Amino acid sequence: SWAVHGRDENQHEWLHQISKDLRAEVFFTVNRNLIAKLPIFKGADDFFLLDVVQRMVSQLYLPGDYVLRFGGLGQEMFFVTKGTLQAMNEEETTVFSILTAGDFFWRNR
Repeated sequence: SWAVHGRDENQHEWLHQISKDLRAEVFFTVNRNLIAKLPIFKGADDFFLLDVVQRMVSQLYLPGDYVLRFGGLGQEMFFVTKGTLQAMNEEETTVFSILTAGDFFWRNR
């Protein structure tokens, strides 16, 4: 089985056993600060932020994984919650920026 920092892969299984409303409240409490600091959400009420948080999907990337390829299409917003992420040129010879926990980026068509 997959283990991260000594925790079992089913560590969040309890989230699927609680009501949808309570699960939404947990996600909102955990993720609200990630989106509330973005200028585009400044002044947004908690109902709107709750809607945004409910649409968030957690993804794990391992060292060496590509989040986006240079020139790739996407319509997602990404939040770095742990570790670091490098933005590089197409040839992977120049690092434009290094993102760390709390940073975000997006790419649209």
